[in-house]
Amino acid sequence: MAALAVVGGFAAGRPGLGVAFAAGALLGAANGFLARLALRAEVDFRVTSAGRLALMTTVALAVGALLGWIYTPFVLGGVGASQLLLAGAAAFTAVRTAQR
Repeated sequence: MAALAVVGGFAAGRPGLGVAFAAGALLGAANGFLARLALRAEVDFRVTSAGRLALMTTVALAVGALLGWIYTPFVLGGVGASQLLLAGAAAFTAVRTAQR
């Protein structure tokens, strides 16, 4: 998704938008790895979820500030799109596993 965002941004003549969306998508993809680590933690998963969301939002805002505040919504949009893909993949896997 990140590569497509960069290519699409350049194709549309707005490379900054593509890079911002791609950065958000990569940041959002990291949530899957962080969630896996959180499952091993002794702290309640809901507590770690709130912390992960706060961390991703803070980092996304920082990346938006580095790229220019005008790009911040696109970084956040990339995070959101990545989260939707992760949720869809998890749902697909859960349904497939349940059917066995």
